[in-house]
Amino acid sequence: MLRKVVTYKDFDDIERQDELWFNLTRTEVTELQHSEVGGLDKVMAKIAKTKDKKRILELIELIVLKAYGEKSPDGRRFIKRMGDRILADEFRETMAFDEIMFEFFTQPDHLASFIEGILPELPEEAKTKIEEIKKNPDLINEI
Repeated sequence: MLRKVVTYKDFDDIERQDELWFNLTRTEVTELQHSEVGGLDKVMAKIAKTKDKKRILELIELIVLKAYGEKSPDGRRFIKRMGDRILADEFRETMAFDEIMFEFFTQPDHLASFIEGILPELPEEAKTKIEEIKKNPDLINEI
């Protein structure tokens, strides 16, 4: 689980600071992995090689929105839906979402830290790759 504080200007030009929460369960990671033919990691590698910025942005958005939610006050649940409302849909319509997306697209090392923070326990190989990207953000294109 990852807590991220974001400062942005809303649509009334008022500066705001929000505490946002992100998390992916092992089940959600598995769903994401199988949401793309060949697996998400293979698709990301292919996109990175072709440098398809539009598709990279789509995948970043998919991961951010899939991970967004609210932690319950008792810490037992991570809420992503309230009745008919899907919280990520509302989040997508905010300037906080825009701020995060722009940050991740322009600063790949921040994206690597974000992904590390939202994932359940990672295999050692994945942890090593994330550390390499933090040191050299240009490596994000080689995922």
